[in-house]
Amino acid sequence: MDWKAFLDKHNVEYVTYGKNVSSDPNEVGIKCPFCEREGRPDPSQHMNLNVRTGAYICWRSQQRHRGKNPVRLVAALFNINYRKAKDLVDAESTSIEGSILGIIKDKLNPKEEQNLTTEITLPSYYTPIHYKYSRLKPARSYLKQRGFPTPEQLAKTYDLRMPMKGDFANHIVVPLYEDGNLVCLQGRSLAKEPKLRYRGLSKRNTLDGMKAVHATNETLFNYDAIQNDENMRWLVITEGVFDALKLDWFGRDQGLRSTCVFTKNMSTRQKRMLAQVVENAENLEAVYVMLDANERTDQQHMVSQLSHIPAMNAPVTPEFFDAKDPAEFDEQDVLDFVDIIEGNVEAA
Repeated sequence: MDWKAFLDKHNVEYVTYGKNVSSDPNEVGIKCPFCEREGRPDPSQHMNLNVRTGAYICWRSQQRHRGKNPVRLVAALFNINYRKAKDLVDAESTSIEGSILGIIKDKLNPKEEQNLTTEITLPSYYTPIHYKYSRLKPARSYLKQRGFPTPEQLAKTYDLRMPMKGDFANHIVVPLYEDGNLVCLQGRSLAKEPKLRYRGLSKRNTLDGMKAVHATNETLFNYDAIQNDENMRWLVITEGVFDALKLDWFGRDQGLRSTCVFTKNMSTRQKRMLAQVVENAENLEAVYVMLDANERTDQQHMVSQLSHIPAMNAPVTPEFFDAKDPAEFDEQDVLDFVDIIEGNVEAA
């Protein structure tokens, strides 16, 4: 991305020298948009932006106002949402860059067919569960049984669906988004004794006319939410989607967010995504792993896989709350967990 051209094109004032600007010829000074958002307008250009690497840092808030994600910076500069900012950044990509990326991909995967699809389109019969249709009552009842007293609100927040026919019939379907694009699905069967409780899209086999852009073990649940939440103070990584739903739904107003990785052995792509989330989170204090109570070895292994993340902490066990797994928590358990990690109370 040609940052100087971008700043000029959008009339963003910058300076190339001054007391707040680095002596590096690749760096320019701009007014920090994050300080502006916090109600502390930058009186001069305290943010240094490296136009070659895209790295930026504000000398007034060096720990929180820094990063390399151009979308995050553009969103702050123009006070727009993440999706619109991404469109602006994508528009700066040239055909030459696209050709180079295509060559690189071909070199990396010379024998594999390149998947050019960037987004899945849901069939129209994948009905949002918050719709007031009587046929969706089994899904809402199931969510209540799982400890969510307001299933309609939950379903609307996380875009939960229930198709009435097809391969995912009688399933609660959790769409998985990346930057606003639907890349995969995870379904939970409502049958009493299902052959498979969970099923997801794959990149090879077609279900209901869809293939995954990224398989479940290549993406993260709740990615867009945790990527864009400026108030996130703690992030909890779980294995299952209902574990993450329970923690995120009851904890988000307190600054606790959650994601899941659908496996105990994370892929390289998932690790990169988590590292990016942590790098861009301005107010993040700590990252935790919480698996089932009897999976302490797996928890330690997952923590070791994420040892490169600076905010990584020791694993947390749900046994503190007399629960087998985080999905068994109730609202008070989640609030108690917040108190524990905030240091207000000690764990039992």
